[in-house]
Amino acid sequence: MRLLLFISLISISLTGHSQNYADKEVYLVDSLEYDNISPDYQKIIDYYIDYYHNTDNDLYKISVIHEIVRNCWDNNVWPKYNRWVYKEANEKLKEDLTDSLEFMYGRFRAGSVYYTAWGHFYKTEYEKAIQTFARSRDLYLEHGDSIGAANAIDNIGSVYSTKGEMAKALEFHVEGLKIREIIQDTLGLGASYNAIGIIHMMHGDYNQAIKDYKKAIAFHEHVEFWSGLSSEYSNLGATESFIGHHDKALEYHLQSYNIKANIEDKQGMAISLTNLANLSVMNGDTATAFEYQNYGLELSEELQDQRGISSALCHLGYFHLLKDEYEEGIEHLDKSLEIAKEVGAHIDTRKALVNLFKAYLWQRKYDKAEVYLQELVEIRKKDIKTNFSILAEREKELYFNTMAEEYQNLYAYGNLTYKNNPEITRTLYDNTIMLKGLLLKSSAAMRETILNSEDTALIAEYEKWIELKVNIADAYARNFDSDSLEKVATTIEAKLVQKSADFDKFYQEPQTSWKDIQNGLAKNEAAIEFIRYPKDLQNPESEIIYSALLLKAKSKQPELIQLCTEDALEQVLGKISANNLDHVKDIYGTSANSNAVLSELIWEPLKNKTEGIEKIYFAPVGLLHKVAFAAISINNEQLLSDRFHLVQLNSTSGLLNKEQIDFNTSTQATLFGGVKYHTDSSEHVIWTYLPGTLEEIDSIKNILDEQLTVNYFKEYAANEENFKKSAGQSTILHIASHGFFYPDPETVRKEAQIDIDMEEIAFRGGASNYGIWNFVNNENPLMRSGIALAAANDAWQRDAFATGEDGVLSAQEVSNLNMTKTKLVVLSACETGLGDIKGSEGVYGLQRAFKMAGVRYLIMSLWQVPDEETAEFMTLFYKELMASKNIRSAFDKAQSVMREKYDPYYWAAFVLIE
Repeated sequence: MRLLLFISLISISLTGHSQNYADKEVYLVDSLEYDNISPDYQKIIDYYIDYYHNTDNDLYKISVIHEIVRNCWDNNVWPKYNRWVYKEANEKLKEDLTDSLEFMYGRFRAGSVYYTAWGHFYKTEYEKAIQTFARSRDLYLEHGDSIGAANAIDNIGSVYSTKGEMAKALEFHVEGLKIREIIQDTLGLGASYNAIGIIHMMHGDYNQAIKDYKKAIAFHEHVEFWSGLSSEYSNLGATESFIGHHDKALEYHLQSYNIKANIEDKQGMAISLTNLANLSVMNGDTATAFEYQNYGLELSEELQDQRGISSALCHLGYFHLLKDEYEEGIEHLDKSLEIAKEVGAHIDTRKALVNLFKAYLWQRKYDKAEVYLQELVEIRKKDIKTNFSILAEREKELYFNTMAEEYQNLYAYGNLTYKNNPEITRTLYDNTIMLKGLLLKSSAAMRETILNSEDTALIAEYEKWIELKVNIADAYARNFDSDSLEKVATTIEAKLVQKSADFDKFYQEPQTSWKDIQNGLAKNEAAIEFIRYPKDLQNPESEIIYSALLLKAKSKQPELIQLCTEDALEQVLGKISANNLDHVKDIYGTSANSNAVLSELIWEPLKNKTEGIEKIYFAPVGLLHKVAFAAISINNEQLLSDRFHLVQLNSTSGLLNKEQIDFNTSTQATLFGGVKYHTDSSEHVIWTYLPGTLEEIDSIKNILDEQLTVNYFKEYAANEENFKKSAGQSTILHIASHGFFYPDPETVRKEAQIDIDMEEIAFRGGASNYGIWNFVNNENPLMRSGIALAAANDAWQRDAFATGEDGVLSAQEVSNLNMTKTKLVVLSACETGLGDIKGSEGVYGLQRAFKMAGVRYLIMSLWQVPDEETAEFMTLFYKELMASKNIRSAFDKAQSVMREKYDPYYWAAFVLIE
């Protein structure tokens, strides 16, 4: 299991030299008690005091005392000397000085404020440190010292980083970087890139972190700034460890240690020793690990570096646990936690809590283990609330990945202790409804906040960002390099998130709890949150278990019911499948011959827990997104949808949304069907004409015409341009066409049976083919899912430099639309509900894209749907919808009628997702 290593942040002092997180304020000239000062600092002080007494130049006097402040890392030296520099420089600034002298005195005055901020920082007075660094920044800017201002800004970022507010820290480090780029501050540029790399590493963006560190190294090698280089090599080593490159990590950590030893940087040596100790543990050499870490602790204690002491104790405690020396381990960890909390070291606090949880868990002392687990959960909730509101979506995803193991441990722990501690399910349920679709909900909340803000400048910036995302999607489609566009888009997105965060209700409203869900249930209703987690708490790579958290109106707390393994589900559903008739029959059976394989895995464990229940709200996870729950056979004569009214949600918190949709003559319904995919210039027939789709939309038009306003597009008018123009203005959007989802190319390469070698697309082996690299082999899952519209077959021979739409509506393109007015989208097409499945975020495909665009209800398909029966299903649905004005009841009624006539293959593919 990976260990989160303590990483030092590099800050640059007034004249560009390295700062080590040490407290230093000063005493007045000639008033020091030398017995309280280290011998090394006595020599420095004697040299500068002697110089002070041998000069009559006021500037030199202030300068040498400032050098004492900057060079003496001793608590006994700082305060009075620093105040003396501020006082004397301030007095001189009142005189009529030349510009150059005013600059120098102003710089010294700002520097004294800067070092005062360092004193606050070291004493964990974080708000004072931020305020004082900000004041020093303003003073530096007042006197035209850009390097000093950038240093102060960087250190504000360092304070936020220590507090665990990584996103806020990144904001300040980027601001400092921009100043350094303008003035070409080589030394400072290295420091900024190092600090930014640390933030990217903490957010899980390891590849970007490595790029940042290498940029920092290039700058610092140029000026031979050894202290900075040692830090960057250390951080490179830590990042390489995270991605499993332990040999590279060892090489970098040794480079770092050797530099630190040569420049006698004891604090840096202690950090390198911790890193080397961790590598020794990974290689199974705990004896060497103890040797390294004890020496690191000795150095930290010599320096009275509280954060270093806490980190060393935490690692030593963990090493003792690995040797089953629990008493010694817990003793070290308790001390580490106490110090970390005292000094406000967020990362070390979390590490100590994780290890204390493990210590008691491994001893089966579950009550004590849970205390630390609950504290960890609360810290992570705070982390999400603090950081998510000011992160771009990709950054949120990477940052959340750094937390995944802890949440997996939470579920595994709940499963382990549930029988003796049933109340643990309250925590499990609360965290599940918080996590499911978290990134999607967060991004949707930002969009809604901005569009409803009435801030015209903010809305204009948002529209500029959307336009840029459209250009990025176009670059994907042409196989062009989109890196530069994505960097600009990320910068704009960061500004949007920051500007909207202050009034974003998503982060301000109280968290929904299991009790809120329960209060929304009638006595004959239940809610089920499905969860997945590793079976072995000590091994996140162990077998994955699926379980259900079942909540009823009168439950004391949710019930935890273990269902099956992921391997068992995968064996039934397949990783890559054609989803054709034979495949569906193998899973769901037919009307004449039922198949209980899914029932045994998913339903049988729940069967006895649902007596008296008539309606079930449920939220899938993982492979369960591929299951048509309505078609699960629970006995020879009955399906799950015969026994229960099923409501599928992204999260059961959705049942609290009681929004009613009003259908009247001003309601717009837009229909696409009878699409002509082929043109005279088409070379390949990928998508064939579907005559049933024209009949389908004609039939729907006749049903809707009297009650709604209907827009109707067929043949070549059913194109991308008309879709994008009408999508955001329609309450109902119906698309009858071909849909597609191509599996992750990396997964395909690993699988023996590769369905994308089907005869109908056998020509796709050509490396120059637009369709292959745009849709089939694209790494972006939102480009591998979409809908074919007019002239779509031309896309397969399209030139990369062609302009205009390509006829294929990708999920990526859909995600950029504003469809907040659209209440219902019906995708009457094949496999539109599929996509890459990513943890608690669900399906990355058309489903996610339309939800990102703001759509409330989605009807989508899980497999290849037949033309005629699909048209029949949709006609039934719209007749019922116009009669009942209720989407859910109309969908259920249409499925029920089809169920009486056909096998599951012909009707169960379609799912209604709220």
